[in-house]
Amino acid sequence: MRNLKEMIRAREQLLVELINRKGAAVNDAPSGGIFSNVHEKTIQFYLRTSQGDRKYLKNDDPLIPKLAQKEYDKKVMKAAEKEIKYIQKLRQFYDEEDMAEDQFGKMHPIKKPLIKPIVQSDEESIRIWLSRPYNKLRFKEGQICYYTDRGEAVRSKSEVIIANLLAIHGIPYKYECPLMLRDNYYVWPDFTILRIRDRQELYWEHLGLIDKPDYLARNEQKIRDYERAGFFPGKRLILSWETEANPLDTRIVERMIQEYCL
Repeated sequence: MRNLKEMIRAREQLLVELINRKGAAVNDAPSGGIFSNVHEKTIQFYLRTSQGDRKYLKNDDPLIPKLAQKEYDKKVMKAAEKEIKYIQKLRQFYDEEDMAEDQFGKMHPIKKPLIKPIVQSDEESIRIWLSRPYNKLRFKEGQICYYTDRGEAVRSKSEVIIANLLAIHGIPYKYECPLMLRDNYYVWPDFTILRIRDRQELYWEHLGLIDKPDYLARNEQKIRDYERAGFFPGKRLILSWETEANPLDTRIVERMIQEYCL
């Protein structure tokens, strides 16, 4: 139920920010309101003052769109405030009550193997995903390798950074796991990631030498192959890169993990 609870909290936060933004806009808007009618197939607009008076406005009066926007913003705020009240009740229910999906975790360990749960837990999904064997690319004899904090051999210092940050965030990944893009055509993404919230596989390619023309040409074609297979950058394909003059920025890697992987 973690994902649902997070979605509920995220929706509440979005609505709070929306109310604050629209509230500021309403405060900055001109005073009064606007109403309209149709007279002999002609649309007419009137300014309604706080005293209840009304004043005819020409159709090109700049007050018209401003007051119409103000009316809309007020309706948005009212609807958002109402939704927040319902969300708070719903969130309290989910925080305090046991859900149907929670019951498997309460079963005795001896009985769990006998049961088919209605929803697979995050932990079980990760265990099964990581347990699937795959053939990694082999290191050539004498090739330099680097080691992550987990002791896993990778091909660059930048890959060490990415792997360690994924591990810090508890994100399951496989290093150089083969992916078939079309019949009998495989690539080996640097990292294959399981995004827990939706059980989606993501593929992270780090381009470490894009200032080298031959390397850039090879990887440009590789990215095209990903796209033809339906894996687009910013969706299920994550791309990071660096040059000799501009090494990998760990802050950018951190932001990419937050944006795509969590």
